[in-house]
Amino acid sequence: MNHKEVSYLQALLAPTSQGLDDKTPLAPLRVVTLLAWNADMQAKKGSKDEIVVPLSAQGLDIWQQPGQRFGIQGVKLWADGSTQGCSAALTKDYAKKGLCAKARKGHANYTAKDIQTNLQPFWDAGWYINVHANGDHAISNTISALKALGKGCASANAGACGKTHTLIHFTVSGNGAANNQVVPDEVKNVLAARANHIDLTTSLLIGHVAYWGAAFQNILDGVPKNQQNDSSDPHQRVSQLDAARSLRDNNIPFSLHSDGPVSPTVPL
Repeated sequence: MNHKEVSYLQALLAPTSQGLDDKTPLAPLRVVTLLAWNADMQAKKGSKDEIVVPLSAQGLDIWQQPGQRFGIQGVKLWADGSTQGCSAALTKDYAKKGLCAKARKGHANYTAKDIQTNLQPFWDAGWYINVHANGDHAISNTISALKALGKGCASANAGACGKTHTLIHFTVSGNGAANNQVVPDEVKNVLAARANHIDLTTSLLIGHVAYWGAAFQNILDGVPKNQQNDSSDPHQRVSQLDAARSLRDNNIPFSLHSDGPVSPTVPL
């Protein structure tokens, strides 16, 4: 969310005299959201340090304040684009025979150093970090940045070091299980971050395989439509798409989300 959207939600959830009493909000909802890392940089001039610290002091942790209806639970950064939109940042080109061939390796929004720099003030202020990363290159950049941010976590468990952070989407986690390499490279990278005392988890798109699996067989592995099936080649990238089994086997916590309207929002 940006600064203006936060203001709108706060107004919507504030008590109003239009209700039965002065404590009735305009919308009887509880909303928990994330702030875009550059939201307030767009809204007003000033350094990140001048903006982040006042925000974190506003007491917007919904779980710490009884009756609080609106909470900013952390900050979000977008490390790349969309896999199916040909803009995920990959280590290996999109398939030459697929629909995203011209995109080559997609697009990384930031380098690892950029991600570290952009998130540093939030980390120093003890915020929860949520990073959108679809492609394995974006995932690798993000993990490198988080390891740099959390270099002191081995001896500290306060602030950001004491929070659970999320790589959201974590779609293309490897380039296929070549040479019996069952554990995708980026799952190994998450393990390395966790070994460095950074509580890093992932969140996977629950409908990706069912709704986008065939498209990914084409754009990632170049499989033509008439050859697509439920049994993908284990040496291809789609075999390591949304690697829930590998995450579970390696005791890495993960969650599921629909990211509507990317896929329908339906109960488990």
